Amino acid sequence: MNEVTRASLSRWVRLRQHVENGPFLSAQQVERHRNEPDLPLPPEQAKIAIEIVGEYFKRFRKPLPKFEAADFAILGLVDLGPFDELFHDLKSRGVVTGFRSQSLGVEFSFSEMALTVSGWDVFDEIVSGRVTASRGFIAMKFNDDTLEQLVAAHIKPAIKNELSRDLVDTRDDARAGIIDNLMRQLIRDSAFVIVDLTHDNAGAYWEAGYAEGLGKPVIYICEAGKFAQAQTHFDTNHSTTVLWESGSEDNFVAELIATIRRSIGDD
Repeated sequence: MNEVTRASLSRWVRLRQHVENGPFLSAQQVERHRNEPDLPLPPEQAKIAIEIVGEYFKRFRKPLPKFEAADFAILGLVDLGPFDELFHDLKSRGVVTGFRSQSLGVEFSFSEMALTVSGWDVFDEIVSGRVTASRGFIAMKFNDDTLEQLVAAHIKPAIKNELSRDLVDTRDDARAGIIDNLMRQLIRDSAFVIVDLTHDNAGAYWEAGYAEGLGKPVIYICEAGKFAQAQTHFDTNHSTTVLWESGSEDNFVAELIATIRRSIGDD
């Protein structure tokens, strides 16, 4: 197993520590990460590093002594060299402060890391959702076979192929912590949010409201038969809703992609 695959797998495992009995790493997962490593690019790594430093200070009111192995796993680092460059760049831009370690070898190159005043401004933009990732988020009822198939076989591939973006839900990118906070973070870090209202799922409505409150583009979808019979809650039934039905997936996906493009200014 090469270093890139190992780093991708380490990140995948670390982001799923909250799963009961721990994440199950199958041979298929190993092969997927070998063929398509899932590692964040430097701009995303910078956001993650700033958030780690800021959250530590908020909790303990002192600088972060050093990055732990788990932090490096979440950053998706193959080795420590890129971290040294990343943190040096953040420091030169006046975002963070820290001291270079005098010891080499296994010691980390920076210690006593904290955010500057300008860094706290960047931190606030990150946690408030004003800095977005290049992915979307979908809120939906799980374990509906028809909906799961629609998302997996049609929606996610279309968004990847047409918009060059990934689409995630809470099962794709969860990390250790309280699930409500993790959900907020996923929504906050998304460029747009798709919400399926077919099942009148209270959680989906909550996630839609949170995303709307952050000013995120929210695209509603619903099964056509359900919408014709009962529509959706009156707070959303006046909003643009892209309707789907089995057998007409191509038309639905084309309309959905066009709606997302308009919503994010990419048309």
